[in-house]
Amino acid sequence: MLNLRKHREPADVSPDQVSNPSTDLREPKLEVGIACMDSKLSAIPGDDNLVNVNGYKVKTTSAPVLEAIFAKYGDIMVHCVCRSTFVRASLLEVISNIVQRLQYYDLEAVLSDLDSIEDEVSDIEASDINVSWLHEHLAKLRKIAAFKEKSLELRKTKVKSGFVTKAAAKELKRRHSELVLAQERFKEAERRVNALRLVSRKIEDDIMEFESEEYFWKRRLDDLL
Repeated sequence: MLNLRKHREPADVSPDQVSNPSTDLREPKLEVGIACMDSKLSAIPGDDNLVNVNGYKVKTTSAPVLEAIFAKYGDIMVHCVCRSTFVRASLLEVISNIVQRLQYYDLEAVLSDLDSIEDEVSDIEASDINVSWLHEHLAKLRKIAAFKEKSLELRKTKVKSGFVTKAAAKELKRRHSELVLAQERFKEAERRVNALRLVSRKIEDDIMEFESEEYFWKRRLDDLL
């Protein structure tokens, strides 16, 4: 991990290389101690904006990062297929730009730009430049992005589930109200049926009483002679 604690401002990042950067700077994540500029890093006569880093003319704003990279990972350009030192220097500028974006940009901004960064690293690797250490860092970021995406999906599912639960609870309340009303109607109907049964039973009793009286009086009629 590169340690850029002595250089907290991001270097000259062009708009076409970065999208949606965060304005908040973060603590460095890549840690490699940056030594003071030594014989490998010297100013280019006639150009105050360029310095020499390991034989490559690069911007002064990129120099500390590149010095740290060479210090930790050695000569990453040793197998580069590009013979032109100018082209090699340009590729080193891109690498410095990537590292600074990973170092100083807010994690959300880095994740949103992760595909672009991975494409740039792949293009650099196509020139046989040793950027395996960048791949390791990007792999960790990709895992974070995957977990973040899964978490976001679950949050969306939770919101949808909340809507469904709310609708189901509303339907349950409506059905409960209907059930309570139905139970009240049932009880009312039951009371009516019981009342009608009592009336029917009273009528049967009255019929039996009247039939008994009728029989009694019929017997009295037989006693006429």
